[in-house]
Formats: sequence, structure tokens, C-alpha cells
Amino acid sequence: MNIIEIDMVHELFTRKNLEILIFLSKNTVHIREVADMLHISPGKVHSAIQLFKKYKLVSERKKKNLKIIELNQNSLLWKRMKSILDMEESITKSKKK
Repeated sequence: MNIIEIDMVHELFTRKNLEILIFLSKNTVHIREVADMLHISPGKVHSAIQLFKKYKLVSERKKKNLKIIELNQNSLLWKRMKSILDMEESITKSKKK
């Protein structure tokens, strides 16, 4: 793994960023809705969305005056992140048994 890939991992894999991505995997919403639902500041959500756009994880479209955020479900990066998250969830569940 080179330095650029390590930086990307450190940027993307924060607890809040993962919460936002998981939320976006189930909802297409405005930034303020994400902030309200997850109890995260709109500024943090906005920064995360900019980061996600950089890696083509989300797209943005206008609906009147609102910017609607949608997860790019076809992104190879998202598919890999999702498989890691799913694997972690199954490990956590098996430990609880």
C-alpha cells in the first residue's frame, strides 16, 4: 500500500464518515437531513460529502434549492468498503453468541 492509499484509508474510514456512508446507502437526502438524523454538524457532513465526491462515492443533484446526495452503489470502492463492513458485522454478531 502506498502513501496515497494509506491517506485515503485514514480519510474515509472514520467513524462518522462510515455512519454517513451507511446512512446514504439507505437514503437519498439533503445534507441537513443527514446531519439531523445522525446528530452530526452540517459542516462535518458537508466536508465528508466533499471527500466522498473526490473518490466518486456519491453524486449530487439539485432539487429546487436543495443539493440531494446519493450514494454511488456501483462504485468499486463502495462495494469493497461494504464487504468489509458486512464482514465486521458478521464477526461482531458471532462473538455475541
